[in-house]
Amino acid sequence: MDLEHINAYINDFYANTAQLSKESYAKSTDYKDFIPTIDTEVARFISLIIELKDVKSILEIGTSIGYSTTTMAKAIKGKGGKVTTIEYDEKVGEKAKQNFIREGVSDVIEVINGDARRILPLLTTEYDLIFQDAEKTIYPEVYEDCIRLLKMNGLLIADDTLFDIIDLDEKWDHLKEPIRNFNKLLANDNRLRSTILPIGDGISIAVKIPT
Repeated sequence: MDLEHINAYINDFYANTAQLSKESYAKSTDYKDFIPTIDTEVARFISLIIELKDVKSILEIGTSIGYSTTTMAKAIKGKGGKVTTIEYDEKVGEKAKQNFIREGVSDVIEVINGDARRILPLLTTEYDLIFQDAEKTIYPEVYEDCIRLLKMNGLLIADDTLFDIIDLDEKWDHLKEPIRNFNKLLANDNRLRSTILPIGDGISIAVKIPT
């Protein structure tokens, strides 16, 4: 199955909609040295999930220039919701803040700069949705804190979870093992019901259930 061809086919149907695309967002950003953002089809999926679940409180791990953050903020802005996002690179975080102002969503976003592995253990608020798109090597490391901070019936979504099997440049081989370990954790956790969807470079979605 050619995921790139499939995603291009799907995106073509939505090319003329009002949804903010990855490409247009990146072009509007004057900073180009950033970690790649989620794909447009992933943004569309997350927006739909937020509407279906009536999500209002979101924790994001990995802001980059804020495309995913902006997408989620637009989906909750009219509900009185809030996105809290953690970004390791302070310079990138500042650029993201400028983008939030441009997109009219800065009032519903809080940016925390620092290492998620140190920040998450200090958080006590529970969230309707936690979205993980940080450095892939930390996915397994922050897993337990994500489950702890997730409300009952809340959603955990993680991007790039098919890195283990898709055709990547050899320089990214070190990311395969942590993604494989994360996928094993998710699949075998009786606190969750989960699956992996072949959207973008793979999206994992899980709901926290009573045990």
